Amino acid sequence: MEILRLSAVTFQSDDPDRLATFYRDKIGLPLRWDQHGSVRPHYEGDLCDVHLAVLPAYPGAGGPVVAVFRVRDLDAAIAELRAKGVEMALKPLALDEGMTVAGFTDPDGNNFRLIEFRET
Repeated sequence: MEILRLSAVTFQSDDPDRLATFYRDKIGLPLRWDQHGSVRPHYEGDLCDVHLAVLPAYPGAGGPVVAVFRVRDLDAAIAELRAKGVEMALKPLALDEGMTVAGFTDPDGNNFRLIEFRET
């Protein structure tokens, strides 16, 4: 499996306004309110090549902080991780924006995602 880069870091919060204000005003992250495609309304921004998002907490979101790694071939990556006994936490989900994402759990119970961007 080839990891191309860290694509995103997401934060889930019971109070996303408070958390986004903290990261924007105290830490200096470039976060703005947005809603697009099938994604729930949230705060987002980019820092260098990494997308940041603060989302409302919801069941199955994968924990308070989730790293998202970009891969070239999501199906192959899923097969490889399953063969290695890595537990899948989120079945592949196609998003409106030309992306497909799948989630996994590490040995400490942390969640991470793999994402593939489809060519359009």
